Amino acid sequence: MVLSIVTILRSESSFLIGREAYSILRLAETPVIFDTLSYGGRFAAYAWGTALLVSLKPDILGKLLPPLIGFISFLIFWGILKKLKIEETTRKISLTILIISPPFIFLFTTLNNYFIAMSLSLLGLYLFMKNKPVAAAISFILLPLFNLPIALITLILLFIITLFSKKQESFWLIFVCTTIISTAYYLTLAKYAGDPEKILFAIEELGIRSTIQHFFSDLGGKFGLSVFGTMLALLGIFYGWNRKYSDMSIFFSITILTVLMFFSKHTIFFMNFFITVFAAYAISTILKQGWQSQTLKNFTILVLICGLLFSTVSFIDRHSDSEPSDEIISSLNYLKEKPPGVAFSHYTRGFWLEYANKKTVMDENLVFAPNVNERYQDSENLFKTRSLDEAMKIIEKYDIKYIWLDESLKRHLWDHDEDGLQFLLKYSEKFKKVYISDEVQVFEII
Repeated sequence: MVLSIVTILRSESSFLIGREAYSILRLAETPVIFDTLSYGGRFAAYAWGTALLVSLKPDILGKLLPPLIGFISFLIFWGILKKLKIEETTRKISLTILIISPPFIFLFTTLNNYFIAMSLSLLGLYLFMKNKPVAAAISFILLPLFNLPIALITLILLFIITLFSKKQESFWLIFVCTTIISTAYYLTLAKYAGDPEKILFAIEELGIRSTIQHFFSDLGGKFGLSVFGTMLALLGIFYGWNRKYSDMSIFFSITILTVLMFFSKHTIFFMNFFITVFAAYAISTILKQGWQSQTLKNFTILVLICGLLFSTVSFIDRHSDSEPSDEIISSLNYLKEKPPGVAFSHYTRGFWLEYANKKTVMDENLVFAPNVNERYQDSENLFKTRSLDEAMKIIEKYDIKYIWLDESLKRHLWDHDEDGLQFLLKYSEKFKKVYISDEVQVFEII
């Protein structure tokens, strides 16, 4: 029911949320070895797992697969909590908090390259705890095909668990197999795509101005943790978790994940599962304590519930209203009908333009991308220049035929409506405005 709320609030024409979903759907509809649209044409050195799975029935699986996998992941996590011998009340509270947590809702209401990898990670950990190393190894081996960072974080957590258990032999079996598959996959991509360039520019998420914002959904993070849930989890660790000094694997796992969050946004998904458990410990401790006033106890519990629901409601409201809007989809449908050519915009819009069947200068698939730093610098120069000669040199270099801009992007790039490229688009006869709406403008180079 929770996962269906976002679906109900979205319109049919812009059902898929975000940008990555449109890249996955495009690749699922036309799986190719050489991608003719991305970066004007490149070897398809992507994590193909999700796209290939969705390709079995793109129009249906693109919508139904995330919530279906979300329900399965919920059941797996239930099994993990039972295996950890967490008491029933705490277990139920933890599962409830999980369902309404922003990272869980994001994972399983959008088509992304994380949700299947996270479910495989949970399944592998559960099977490992059940002393089924071969079955667990199969889950872990598949991970790199869906998301390599999640595979690496999973192995780190698995290593910490085995340090404090008697399952070292099982771990090394899984580690060796997963490392071989990951290395082979990486070397295959490198063989055909070439060695990846070191990214020399800051990877942007428009609207996010600090690392802390990434961590928490309440501060604007796309799939960040709940601030209130995190505070509740800290209370649970200090006052509700009786095994804090004996279960060292959990202690070190949380410590390592806290550090990794500063290097990889994927860590948030793992941390969220720990937070739901410890937040549940805090609430169950409050429920068990003797209160002189039943009214005060009920009021305290109500405040806790409202605090958790605030993060949920605010996230669902923002998430369901996320781009692309109906107007953006309409502009992409218009662009799809135009003759072939290179469409230019900020690289964070590349996936949308490729979905409109247009070549791009660059997109968000930065790893193994050809001349990625040069392309980024040229794009920045084109956005900033008011010189027609400089602009045309870059346009001719990449054979750009269309320029696509939305209002959110314009606010991010420029302070005034005649700054940089906007000045040329407004006054030069080289640029013809062929599409305009309240939110999107499309220009064609004459």
